[in-house]
Amino acid sequence: MSRKAKKFWYWWDKIGILCILIVVAVVFGVIDTRIVQPNQLITALSRTAVTGIAAAGMMFAIVAGGFDLSVGSILSLTSCVIAVQLTGGKSTFMAILMALLIAALCGAVNGLIITKLKIQTFVATLATQLAFAGITLVYCSKAIQLTSKVNKELKFFSTGKFLGLIPMPIVLLIVVYILTYLVYKKTPFGTKTRAIGSNEAAARTTGIKVDVSLILIFVVTAVTAGMGGGFETHTSSA
Repeated sequence: MSRKAKKFWYWWDKIGILCILIVVAVVFGVIDTRIVQPNQLITALSRTAVTGIAAAGMMFAIVAGGFDLSVGSILSLTSCVIAVQLTGGKSTFMAILMALLIAALCGAVNGLIITKLKIQTFVATLATQLAFAGITLVYCSKAIQLTSKVNKELKFFSTGKFLGLIPMPIVLLIVVYILTYLVYKKTPFGTKTRAIGSNEAAARTTGIKVDVSLILIFVVTAVTAGMGGGFETHTSSA
C-alpha cells in the first residue's frame, strides 16, 4: 500500500463517519432546505439527546470489543424507577440517584455474565435485555400518573433552556461528550479500554485486570443509558 493510501485510510478511520454524515446532510438539505434550518437542527439534536448520551457510554463497550444490547431496557427501567419514586414522595435527586444505582447494578450483571460465565457480549446482553424489560413490566405493573409538580421538577432538564438560548438536552449532551472524551483520552480507564479492544491477551500479559475493567466498562455503559431515564420520564408523562 502506498504512502498516500495509508494516509487516506488513517484519516478515513478518524473522520470517515463525520464525512458521510456531512454528505447525507448536504444531499437531504438540497432536496428539502427546511431540514438544515437552524431551528430544525436544534430540535432534531434535542430529540436525539437521550440516544446520544447512551451512545457515549456504548463507545467504551465497542472500543473494548463488545456491545450492549440491553441499554434500551435499562433506559426504560431507570425511567420507570424515577417515575415510581417521585410519585412515592421521594425527592428528584434521590429518585435519579436510585435509578442510576440500579442502572449500575444492571451493568455489573452484564459484566459479570460476560467475564465469569465467558458468554459472548452479544448473546449475554441480548438475554439481559429481555430480563431487564421483564423487570420493568413487573415494576410498572400499575399505572403511573405523574403529578404536575413532578413534571415541573424534571421539565427544566427536558425542555428548559440554558441562559434562555440553548436547550438543556443539548447542553447535557455536550457535557457528557466532553467528560467522555476526557475519560477516554486522559485516564487509565480509557487506556485500559483501548488496550483490551486492541488485544485482550496482550492486555492481560501487561498486568491489566481485564475482567474488572470489562465490568466497569459495562457499568459505565449502563449508567449513561440510565442518565437518559430522566428525559424519558418527563416525555412519557407530558
